Amino acid sequence: YSPYAAGLIVLTILIVLSLLLKSVVLPIQAVVINSFSLLAALGIVVWIFQQGHLTAHTWLTLTGGLDVTTPVLIFAISFGLSMDYAVFLYSRIYEAHEHTKDTSEAIVSGVELTGPIITEAAALFFIVVIAFTDREGRATRGAVASFQCLTELPCLRSFAYSSPFSSAPSS
Repeated sequence: YSPYAAGLIVLTILIVLSLLLKSVVLPIQAVVINSFSLLAALGIVVWIFQQGHLTAHTWLTLTGGLDVTTPVLIFAISFGLSMDYAVFLYSRIYEAHEHTKDTSEAIVSGVELTGPIITEAAALFFIVVIAFTDREGRATRGAVASFQCLTELPCLRSFAYSSPFSSAPSS
């Protein structure tokens, strides 16, 4: 049932964001970027816990694999959190555009207002959740969530999310 649940979540996100932002492109782009970020985090965790990199000199332990529930739980937690950040950023850009009617200024204003908040929240989330990774490797979920947060910190938020707005015509 996992693919159906993931599909339902993505479809719901696409519909809600389309209604909120009055756009079809922005919700699709948000889902794609968040999916890449989630896949990168899962790759990092496989690299560490399944293949044993970084386990020799840290508290992390080679587990040989991931628990079958890990990707499902992480999808729900991390995808929801990253979509929350996306909605926060997109809504600020949208509000700034409604106020100024200048697309470039709205992008700068939106990223400027939300950038520090999103980055600090993601860094705080990383610090708190990475603490859940234990010596026995039972808490790979915490590692996935924390690495997912790191993979989409300032670069993805600053550049990738603002690019569709920059191609929109200024009115």
